[in-house]
Amino acid sequence: MKDLRNRLGWKLFVSYLIIVVVGLVVLDISAELQVPRALERDIAHQFFLQANPELATNLEENLQTAINEILLSGTLAAALAAVVMSVFTARRIITPIQAMMRVSQHIAAGNYAERVPVSSADELGALAQSLNQMADTLEHTEQRRIELIGNVAHELRTPLTGIKSTLEV
Repeated sequence: MKDLRNRLGWKLFVSYLIIVVVGLVVLDISAELQVPRALERDIAHQFFLQANPELATNLEENLQTAINEILLSGTLAAALAAVVMSVFTARRIITPIQAMMRVSQHIAAGNYAERVPVSSADELGALAQSLNQMADTLEHTEQRRIELIGNVAHELRTPLTGIKSTLEV
């Protein structure tokens, strides 16, 4: 179960499930808050309707309008909550990817000392660890290459000095 919680797909599923639940809760709360006011308005209209049966149709229309207002405001609040949660979720995914892109560009430019902070244990964290391991390997390879060139240059100086002195004689 722990491996499942560290999977990016699982995190995305849970985050979008949370977005849906938050939207539904906000919709329910807004309906709960607005229904009593709408019913009070309609009950006040009903007293006037008893005197005039033609106004009964008006009561139904008012009730339908009130329900539509409640659903519209609840839907807007739920949509706003869902957008806020989506932005939060997207940033939690995009931020490490952008960091890895930036570091990989620095590594491609030859700056092998750059590293990515590993902030999670999911696929993005594993990718960051792999990128860091690749940078370590490239950095060590570059250091060995520079040492090899230095050693070869040093080793070639002695025979070259001998050849030079032989040619000067």
